[in-house]
Amino acid sequence: MALRDRPVLVAPDSFKGTMSAPAVAEAIARGLERAGLRADRCPVADGGEGTMGVLLERLGGELLEAQASDPLGRAITASFARLGDGATALVEVAGRQRPLSRRPRGARRRGDLERRPPAS
Repeated sequence: MALRDRPVLVAPDSFKGTMSAPAVAEAIARGLERAGLRADRCPVADGGEGTMGVLLERLGGELLEAQASDPLGRAITASFARLGDGATALVEVAGRQRPLSRRPRGARRRGDLERRPPAS
């Protein structure tokens, strides 16, 4: 098989704060395909920001929002994913961080979404 006939594995992580891993993979793949190459899209994540989106795309499910509290007790709208099995929820801590204006007190380090996943 000639090199040009082999698919190119496109396995990028997200571009932090700008493009999700699936969007990056799609953009790279389109460029390769315009050049006459076959692209095998396989977006990845390193466990940080974007991981929930990659898993949700691969495993299926839905992205939901719930009211929660950040580590300082401020009200926030937090995102979480419910996978297609209806019993598994994903919470991405990395993607919902925001700067803290003071040091958190007590045991509330990641807000309350992990303690009590909301029912939808």
